[in-house]
Amino acid sequence: MPRADNPYSRFVAWAKVILPLAALALLSSLFLLPGRGERTAIPFADVDIDELAREQRLGSPSYSGTTEKGRDVSLTAETARPSAAGPGIFDARMLTGALETDGGQIGLRSDGGVIDTEADTVDLAGNVVVTTADGYVVRSDRLRSTLGQITLDTLGPVEADGPAGTLTAGRMTASETGTGNVVMVFNEGVRLVYLPADQGSDPQ
Repeated sequence: MPRADNPYSRFVAWAKVILPLAALALLSSLFLLPGRGERTAIPFADVDIDELAREQRLGSPSYSGTTEKGRDVSLTAETARPSAAGPGIFDARMLTGALETDGGQIGLRSDGGVIDTEADTVDLAGNVVVTTADGYVVRSDRLRSTLGQITLDTLGPVEADGPAGTLTAGRMTASETGTGNVVMVFNEGVRLVYLPADQGSDPQ
């Protein structure tokens, strides 16, 4: 049985409550999410049912939970609506997220994305930015994350800035190791411009 505190499980629980309300208001069929076992619903405040029924979307949805290893995860969006791609899939605008790790927090931000509650993934698209607690900022056009396990994949070219300098690469992947740390790997034509730590200091 899936973990009740998995963030995507909570998103499914929310959808299974809100979408039927919209369906009743419209007297038509919307997306029906298949049952996946017992769920723990996350409370939502100030839900505009009239807006949901009229536009089939929810403003400012958010949820939080933990990964399979007990790491805190949160994800919010400006708006989210059922996708024509199929049940359990939602199109979202202005996504932000945070993943807690042993080394601090990984932040996520993008202009939009697609949340797939069946695959437990979120695809970020448009001005994707990943920030780490040790000072790295990674930019790409698209990134896929499996938040329940803390895995990231840019699915394309990437630029990064950090304490060691700047780099470009064809792809970046990141995943949590057995020790609890998250390791980023850059590959496919990596080009690094190294900046020494003492660069720019006054000569002695």
